[in-house]
Amino acid sequence: MTATASLKVVAAAALVALGCTSAQALTFNFTFTPESTQADKDAFAAAGAIWSSFFSDEITVNLAVGTATLNPGVLAQAGSTRVNVAYGDFLSQLAADATSAADGQAIGSLAQGTSFDMLLNRTSNNPNGGGSETA
Repeated sequence: MTATASLKVVAAAALVALGCTSAQALTFNFTFTPESTQADKDAFAAAGAIWSSFFSDEITVNLAVGTATLNPGVLAQAGSTRVNVAYGDFLSQLAADATSAADGQAIGSLAQGTSFDMLLNRTSNNPNGGGSETA
């Protein structure tokens, strides 16, 4: 069995073990660099299938994927894109997607203000100090 075939078997087994049924709503659009091998593409497709099984919302994730020689000790590299959204638009879209009592509780707590702060691990505004793994 090839490494790629083995990865597909592992991915399928993980889905079955987790009791996942694919929601098919989360879609990944992978764009691969020319040096990407078929094994790279298959591995990302398998990972995308696993993640897709956890989401039922209509979401499209666009990822540019490639391989390159990195500095010693560097395992991977990633980039991001920032999107600014008006608080009112964010809140109304969140309310439109609410499906549970917990969703309603979250929306209710957010509706009390006009903005919110996000604390992400390893950020400078983390109350446990910049670079902390916990918020």
